[in-house]
Amino acid sequence: MKRVRSFAIALAMVLSAVTSCGAVSLRDEIKQGEQISKLVVKEMPLLKDRKQQDAIAALGRKLVPFVKRKEIPYHFAIVTDKHNSINAFALPGGYIYFTERMWRILTPDERAAVMAHEITHCDLRHGINESI
Repeated sequence: MKRVRSFAIALAMVLSAVTSCGAVSLRDEIKQGEQISKLVVKEMPLLKDRKQQDAIAALGRKLVPFVKRKEIPYHFAIVTDKHNSINAFALPGGYIYFTERMWRILTPDERAAVMAHEITHCDLRHGINESI
């Protein structure tokens, strides 16, 4: 648990440092998401089950047409978590993650609801606006 807490603190510091300059352009937002995503995947590797990765991508593609900010290139993935946590989260620039356990315990309708919630965080710039 200490490692997860340390990771969360480091992630918050990266977000804070990158966004402390004021308004963040779309290009910078996407770049931030890409950088943070690399940290996430290093700590929580992608699930190797291609069928499940394809399923989350397909679900995401069904929901993306309803966003306001169409210029964001969304990315959807399931990550493994050695703590077997139940979580889903969004990063700036359209990066959406579910932990494997979260993905597996939800029904398809519940997955869609959680996915829509996380996409909304990106669409409304919550990861960027909260850091400024």
